[in-house]
Amino acid sequence: MRTAQLWEARLELGETHLFVGGNYVIAIRHDSGSGYQRVSNRLQRLPNGIKAATPYALYLVLDLIVDQFRPVIEGMQERFHSLESQLMSGAPPGRDMLEQLYEMKRDLTALRDATEPMQEISLNLVRLHPELSTKELKAYYRDIHDHAVRVSAAIDRLRASTSDAMQFHLASLSVK
Repeated sequence: MRTAQLWEARLELGETHLFVGGNYVIAIRHDSGSGYQRVSNRLQRLPNGIKAATPYALYLVLDLIVDQFRPVIEGMQERFHSLESQLMSGAPPGRDMLEQLYEMKRDLTALRDATEPMQEISLNLVRLHPELSTKELKAYYRDIHDHAVRVSAAIDRLRASTSDAMQFHLASLSVK
């Protein structure tokens, strides 16, 4: 599955491969991200009624991955608002603005492609893998799904706003 982070205001995509067995979860990360120390810390502080077993460890890894999309989206929203402010400032439109908007759109498309599979993964865990989605954890996996849906919706809204800004910019160019 894909991971994402902002590094010096640039979108950085990575990968995490998960191997899950009866008594283990192995996560192999291919990026320079923040790591999975938070998962280890949370495994040491278990909520009531939850056992430190494979299903909960898997949930924690997936939860961490989906939670890391939120700051990326917030950073992308800030980036868009900055571009939008420049666009509306009345400064003469230039090619640089269009290039920045296209780059933003490409980043949002890549981010959408990275986040979308999490919805299916979380649903399939509940439907097809009862050994991993125990009764106690079904709500947790549904929470991951809900987060993934909200992330995808936020990306779609931002992509639509970026497209609108591009159209506005092109119209401004043709009027001048």
